[in-house]
Amino acid sequence: MNQAVKFAIDTIIVAMIPKFEGILNNKISNKYISCFLAAAIAVFLILIIEKVISAGRNRKLNGEWFEYIKSTPMQPFSICRVEENFFTGRKKFSGINYNSSMDLNSRVEFESPEFMEIENGFIYTIKSDAQEPINNKIGIGRYAFSSNMDFISMDGYFIDVNSRSLTVKPVVMFKANRKFYEKIGLDYGNRKGLSKKEKWRKFKKFLRDNKLY
Repeated sequence: MNQAVKFAIDTIIVAMIPKFEGILNNKISNKYISCFLAAAIAVFLILIIEKVISAGRNRKLNGEWFEYIKSTPMQPFSICRVEENFFTGRKKFSGINYNSSMDLNSRVEFESPEFMEIENGFIYTIKSDAQEPINNKIGIGRYAFSSNMDFISMDGYFIDVNSRSLTVKPVVMFKANRKFYEKIGLDYGNRKGLSKKEKWRKFKKFLRDNKLY
């Protein structure tokens, strides 16, 4: 932990001990109880501060992403999310993959049973749940932040291990933040009310304009 943060917590604890001694029952050793309560508060403060620091550090990664799978023209578009459990710190990568006609009955939901952050990106395993079992995917992938765009983006790949060809499938992802929504002509404030087809239509135009589609 940052030494300045640790010093601040220690200072708060020392200042609080006399307060506890003044309000606790005299039948029990005030000194022991106040020290126990101070220690409990210290642990609580440390956990909260570390979680807040972690959330700030991972702000670039966590959140919604638009994904384009270049090598799967029949299922090219995904809306993904990287999220972290506040209490356990465990991260999850999940999303829904759509076909080019945005037929919602043909969508494929996926999530990462295992997720590990690495320098400048992450590695994950993937398991999907398709309407048709033949479309299910089980594999592994790796994404890394890219500096080729003005937006937060990642380049990566995944390998479907239950496929006969074991093809490496290139992927590009863009952080679906306010800046990117505005760039592709979508209302960020109304993002939950936008249809998947409208998101795909605008995202596809952006990909074409940048010679990615």
